[in-house]
Amino acid sequence: MANHEPRASGAELEPVVVDTNIFGGLLVGASHKRSQLLERYRPYLAGKPIVLAFTTVAELRYGAYKADWGVTRLNDLEEKFRNVQVVMPDSDLVETCARLRVSCERRGHALHGKIHDADRWVAATAIRYSIALVSDDAVFRGVADLRLLQRP
Repeated sequence: MANHEPRASGAELEPVVVDTNIFGGLLVGASHKRSQLLERYRPYLAGKPIVLAFTTVAELRYGAYKADWGVTRLNDLEEKFRNVQVVMPDSDLVETCARLRVSCERRGHALHGKIHDADRWVAATAIRYSIALVSDDAVFRGVADLRLLQRP
């Protein structure tokens, strides 16, 4: 399914874009903080197709390589990626991301900053495909045209 537009038929639940920290909860043990975060957000994910921005995949692979994961854990990670839809950049997504950065900069929103490049791609993915973003990250609050699903 990678590299295709997110889609949902009338019979399916609407897909959601899932941020790195939430998806990372699938990769750790039950006692880990990320796993606890995942549990808080499970109601937003239950039965829904998961969409990841390409940058989320890059961030998670980077973390795995940096932590010197072994072959088994790396294979498990790749298996999780095969079970979700990964959105790769195309001209429309690049346009959405560029416009998002300008919009945030003009509004004084922190998402325009270079430190949030990866977050901006995640938000742009949700905006481009008009699907909700599930994230615990406060930087997404108040972003124009972004439908954010966040626990209080």
